[in-house]
Amino acid sequence: MDKTKFNNRKEWRKFGIGLGIILCAVALVQLLKGRPAAPVFLTAGAVSAGLGLALPAALKPLFILFLVLGEILGWISTRVILAVLFYAVLTPIALIRKAVGRGPMPMSPDPKASTYWITRGKKFEDPASFENQF
Repeated sequence: MDKTKFNNRKEWRKFGIGLGIILCAVALVQLLKGRPAAPVFLTAGAVSAGLGLALPAALKPLFILFLVLGEILGWISTRVILAVLFYAVLTPIALIRKAVGRGPMPMSPDPKASTYWITRGKKFEDPASFENQF
């Protein structure tokens, strides 16, 4: 977590104004849907934007709370997304390959083989061949 933002007035000001805009947008949506929560969101948005402009230091505890919550949610969502991708994409691919008979290795075990070493051609014996690889 970048703790340098904790003591930056400019970041507090941006946070207050941004939060105020978001809360006012939520208030507008609530107002258009005819819900009674619109004045609460509008007041919170106006207070947040006003504090962001006039007294950004008052928003520091809320700013730190939002940063910590964002860090926690980011950590959790990363693990969830990776788990879903693994079990929804990679696991079915592996099961299909196993069912078809294609394993991850290009060869099948041979009990008679003394080694699985693949000898390379003369091309790799010259050290100059490693200088221009691409």
